Amino acid sequence: MKTITIAMWDPGFSMEDKKLEERIDVLEEKFKAAYAQAMSSDSGDSEVTFIFMCPEYTLLNKDDAILGKFNSKTALLDAEKRLQKLAKDYPQAIIIPGTTNDE
Repeated sequence: MKTITIAMWDPGFSMEDKKLEERIDVLEEKFKAAYAQAMSSDSGDSEVTFIFMCPEYTLLNKDDAILGKFNSKTALLDAEKRLQKLAKDYPQAIIIPGTTNDE
């Protein structure tokens, strides 16, 4: 039997004062916890796919953007590499960036 588990990332607290690297740290932590929970429901005779919805706005600091301060290209490339590694390390997971509406 195939099972699909979907989780939408919510850090559970404001991340406005955190740098991009710290935001990725939180994302990785929440992803791994949700993934572990999804995989724990696998009884061994089913195929489990984990879908992780990750709104990109939670990785941005809107106040800095308004002031014209942006992450460096190096910081953005480092964040991208970390997200690519996360996706590679968890092949049963699909990470979907973008804003979602659950209404």
